[in-house]
Amino acid sequence: MIKNIIFDLGNVIVKNPNIDVVRQFFKDENDAQAFNEYIFKSDFWKMMDLGKISNIEVADIISEKKLINVKNYTEVEEFLLNWFKKCSVNADIMDLGKELKKHGYNIYILSNMAKETFKFFSSKYDFFDMADGIVISANEGIKKPDKKIFEILLNRYSLKPQESLLIDDDDTNKTLEVANCIGINGRRVKANDLKDIKLLLQENNIKF
Repeated sequence: MIKNIIFDLGNVIVKNPNIDVVRQFFKDENDAQAFNEYIFKSDFWKMMDLGKISNIEVADIISEKKLINVKNYTEVEEFLLNWFKKCSVNADIMDLGKELKKHGYNIYILSNMAKETFKFFSSKYDFFDMADGIVISANEGIKKPDKKIFEILLNRYSLKPQESLLIDDDDTNKTLEVANCIGINGRRVKANDLKDIKLLLQENNIKF
């Protein structure tokens, strides 16, 4: 029987940044495209998720070394310090989480996210206050799909994997493969898709 619902954040609760978000910080379209192509695939993005480097440190390195061909590096800094303020959330999915809580399920958050980003969202939405436990990659120095971050969640909150369901949109399926391997239930859900999340819950006989 499922007792614990584990929510990912990116593209489940929070919509991940994309070119439309990037464009809000760059006046020149070519600069926006160049930055968008670079930043999300860079090691810097992974390092921020691991808590090894701050947003402002990334901005400083990119500007100092001229790592991207843009006209105004101030715009790079503005993005890195403020992009999360321009990202919308899936309020309907947060409301679903609250309903699950009312039905007696324990709610947990397990996400790859930078410290500054998590601080912003967790201070703004009561969904985070409602959670029974939260594990964020930047605070642990480990990110999904590393098996260790799942073990941190399970051990810290005394969860049984077979009683837990993971809601995650990981398009590589590596996160779900690791979770399933250690006994956590779940399959990949479509990004930002309330309907598919509800279907996953129904597949696991969860009432909401």
